Amino acid sequence: MKEDDSIGTKYQLEPQQYERMYFEEDIPLKDISRGLGPKLLGIGMIIFVVALIAANVVKFPDQLQLPFVLRGNERELVYSFPFPVYVKEVFVHSGDKVEKGQPLLRIASPEVASLIADLEGSTSKQTTFKTFTESAYQRQADILNQQILQLQARAGQLQKDINLLDDQWSGRAKVLDVIMAEAKDHAEAGKKLYADGIIARQELQEKERIYAQAIEDRSKEESLYQRERLLQQTNVETTMQSIASARLEKSRLDLDKAARSGDLESESASAGNLIERIFGAYRIENGSVVLLSPGAEVVSFVFEGDEEINPGVTVLKLNQSSQADYAFIKCPPSAAGKIKKNMSVNLKVSSFPYYEWGVVEGIVTSRSMSPDEKGEYNLTVSLDDQKRLKGMLFPGLDGTAVIILEEKTLFQYLFRDLAKVYHSATEGDFMKRR
Repeated sequence: MKEDDSIGTKYQLEPQQYERMYFEEDIPLKDISRGLGPKLLGIGMIIFVVALIAANVVKFPDQLQLPFVLRGNERELVYSFPFPVYVKEVFVHSGDKVEKGQPLLRIASPEVASLIADLEGSTSKQTTFKTFTESAYQRQADILNQQILQLQARAGQLQKDINLLDDQWSGRAKVLDVIMAEAKDHAEAGKKLYADGIIARQELQEKERIYAQAIEDRSKEESLYQRERLLQQTNVETTMQSIASARLEKSRLDLDKAARSGDLESESASAGNLIERIFGAYRIENGSVVLLSPGAEVVSFVFEGDEEINPGVTVLKLNQSSQADYAFIKCPPSAAGKIKKNMSVNLKVSSFPYYEWGVVEGIVTSRSMSPDEKGEYNLTVSLDDQKRLKGMLFPGLDGTAVIILEEKTLFQYLFRDLAKVYHSATEGDFMKRR
């Protein structure tokens, strides 16, 4: 007590100062490291088990990404030309609906002028032929037709003469036959009378002479008849040959006329068809070609730029519908074997970012059995669920198609990679071949 009192006297300490010698911050912390390891180990084991279950249960898609372009089922007319053209006038704009025969564009160029000159030249030849040459052919044909009619009339008259001659001979032959029969009967009767001694020999000879004369007269008249008939028949045949010659000449004339007319029509049609193959439906106006709509269409594209358009550049596009019906994909052969019909596809349209608009869901509807000239296979994907993009898609839009090949767990992916490593290790190029 004395010591304490001496200290308090020396430093003159206040009682409350003893209380402030210790603060809460100065209290020693409890040692929390004890038991932390087992807890962390338990938590890690739980996470490992959960990850193990997830790796074996949760499936992730094995997918393939390919570019696509949207197309419509309705045909699309694309106007492009093999030579430079100049757009002189535009009658329509993108999105316009046009009817059959409605003007679209008016174009011109030296090549267009040459095509028009060929068409007009062939048309002029055809007109000249129909106006002058065809009439000359017709005059010659009329002359030949008149000759044929005259010859046919002559042949008819000659045939009538032959028929009349036949009738005359028929009547005359009957008379001569009667005379000859009577003379024969008299000669036969005279032979009996002479045999009986009733008449003299001279009288018998006279009866026989008369019979012989009757036979000779009939023979002469028949010969005259045959000769006259043969002459008339020869005239008929000669006339028929003349008719055949005139008809042959007319046939040759008609063939020559038809051939020349056909050549001119073919030349004109070829010139017109050439222009139509290049420009489609058209009309000629002031040395230029006006493109016409082939039917009820929708203008999906009109070239906007310089007046001169280079060869092969698309000038105009027409669609019967502005609605996209399917996605078209070019697939490389390395992936074609994995793709089957009815596989799910997610379409990411470039114009509408998928993270804002979502994706279009579809399925693979067809795959070509053989590749094209570039070795790629054609795929078509139906647009089953367009979601927020319904009514906003039209042919020509492109993007990326995500094709779901199959779904696998993480273990399946791991085993696949291990199988690949194993195969490379045992069968790879760096191993010694057996």
